[in-house]
Amino acid sequence: MVCVGIDVAKDKHDCCILDSDGTIRADCITIPNNMDGFKQLLQTIRDCTKKSDKIKVGLEATGHYSYNILGFLLDNDLAVYVMNPLHTNLYRKSLSLRKTKTDRVDARTIATMLLSDVDLKSYTDTAYHNEELKSLTRYRFDKVRERAKLKQSVSRLVTILFPELEKLVPSLHIASVYALLSEYPGAKQISEIHLTKLTNLLATASKGRYGKDKAIQIRDAARTSIGSVMPAKFLELKHMKNKIIGVCPNCGKPVVEREKGWFCENRECRFVLWKDNAFLKRLGKRMDAHVADKLLRDGRVRLKDCKSAKGKTYNATVLLSCEADGRSKFSLEFEGGC
Repeated sequence: MVCVGIDVAKDKHDCCILDSDGTIRADCITIPNNMDGFKQLLQTIRDCTKKSDKIKVGLEATGHYSYNILGFLLDNDLAVYVMNPLHTNLYRKSLSLRKTKTDRVDARTIATMLLSDVDLKSYTDTAYHNEELKSLTRYRFDKVRERAKLKQSVSRLVTILFPELEKLVPSLHIASVYALLSEYPGAKQISEIHLTKLTNLLATASKGRYGKDKAIQIRDAARTSIGSVMPAKFLELKHMKNKIIGVCPNCGKPVVEREKGWFCENRECRFVLWKDNAFLKRLGKRMDAHVADKLLRDGRVRLKDCKSAKGKTYNATVLLSCEADGRSKFSLEFEGGC
């Protein structure tokens, strides 16, 4: 058996190779953290071993610094053991009373720890992909938390600039309100809008839900508002219109709302939720902010009173997935026959 210890760092890695007798076959070679260095390490391992040798490679769990070399070793069919740094530190201290800790010592400690046959489990492809899933889950959690903070920021700014607005709409976080605030972020600007322009803006953003009556109500409230006139806050609120509303299910990048739909910010990704959505139209429904939010957050949204081609109504759940090229794909789960 041959044991390879690798001490991982940002720009270079120190490596030590021991055989089953504890004899050093390669003493603390240093490789750069690039493909040439990885190939050098692989060639050194091959030069120091025979085909019949069982090779074990160990390295510490050092976060993102170890991902690339770990993937390279797995791709080359080497048995890799990822160790807890606390365990290797305790093991190093048990070998010597001297408080010596260098990269070279650490590489040899890791190799010796592998040789001692302590209870270690090899790192598999499954574990590698599990780490990817964990990373994606953490990323999604961060974006959901970021979205919640952005909503809080919008509410805070509206309280300063047009506090009466919140009582005039079911929620501040709907498409029609965002469309209004992105163009006219304060009560002062709204109070000066021509009624026809305000009516058209609300009607378009709400898909006809709001009309002239709502426009009059909002403008009248703006004209008597106690909202402050603060240009810095106006600018901050206007820049909220393209903020993240979710995570792309295809590539994991942020999804933002634009004029025609909800688009992935990755320009190479083809994922989009069109506001003029043909699939939902066939059900007698439309893609609004609530539906887009649920699809991005949960991958599904329950819709009531969908209409069949024969005019019957039914409840169903729309499921979101992705085509091979990244485009959005929809399917239905039925709750009752149609």
